Amino acid sequence: MKGSFSLRVARAVLCVALTLPPLGCAAGSDTPLDLGRDARIPASPDLGAADLGAADFGAGDAGPGDLGAADLGAADLGANDAGPDDLGAADLGAEDAGLRDLGAADAGAIDLGARDLGAASGYRHTIAIDGVDDFDPADRFATTTTGYGARLSWDATSLYVGMSGPDIGSGSATRWLVVYLDTNGVLGGTRTGVTYNTQTPLLPAGFLADYAFRWKADNSFQSVQRWSGSAWEEAAITPSTFQSGTFVETRISFSDLGTPAVVGVSMLMLNEAAGGEFTYAGAPAGTFSDGYYGTIPVTRWIAADRALSAPPNDASRVRP
Repeated sequence: MKGSFSLRVARAVLCVALTLPPLGCAAGSDTPLDLGRDARIPASPDLGAADLGAADFGAGDAGPGDLGAADLGAADLGANDAGPDDLGAADLGAEDAGLRDLGAADAGAIDLGARDLGAASGYRHTIAIDGVDDFDPADRFATTTTGYGARLSWDATSLYVGMSGPDIGSGSATRWLVVYLDTNGVLGGTRTGVTYNTQTPLLPAGFLADYAFRWKADNSFQSVQRWSGSAWEEAAITPSTFQSGTFVETRISFSDLGTPAVVGVSMLMLNEAAGGEFTYAGAPAGTFSDGYYGTIPVTRWIAADRALSAPPNDASRVRP
């Protein structure tokens, strides 16, 4: 028995020696069996650390080196590729989608903020509504009537309008300051102004009024009217107005007007008293000749384009 066992062991060793790499032996036999190269699956170095372990699917290929920190971890999908550098702070964070590209630099203060739609891109002058005339010389306009001066300014949130002249301080219940506003397509608009007794403005070509501010010279009444598409009606807008002596000023929020980028402005005064009807103090100067008109032939207006740096009374802003 001992000799027979030793013989079987010897045969098995000989079988392995003769058949590697392409052959094997059937169980219980010393006859070589051809398994082909696909059947050779030694444990190492192909299934161990070198091929499927640390080197191939471990630290080197599937671990830190390929799918870990270097390829799909911190280096590729982590801090460098999908983190701060590619999808994080550097690509979609502070630099690309944050402060530098879509934040302060592109969509914030520089492009869509202060420089494009904010303070740095266009003319701005805030007026305190307190009866003190603090409009700048650049905000002042001559009118069609000697002794009367119009005012116009704006900032990021509001439009400011003023008028000076003897009738502002007259206390008259029949004299009006009327300011027509074209919000550049926010509403449909009309060239037909509001009728006062028998006088109705025909507003300039290319100017379609959406709103009309009106103030009575006895300081008893003010309102903003809105064109409905077929008629003038009172709007739910309350301007801030202050009259002191022969000067009056008002503020209207752009948000109440639909936040237009450009507002056309046409100003005038009129007396609606029967037997004394008269239109005067039109701004800008040259917009009509003072007098009585059933249809007031208004021809000029001012373009308050908030994106432009030119001052309000610059000749480039007067239309046509």
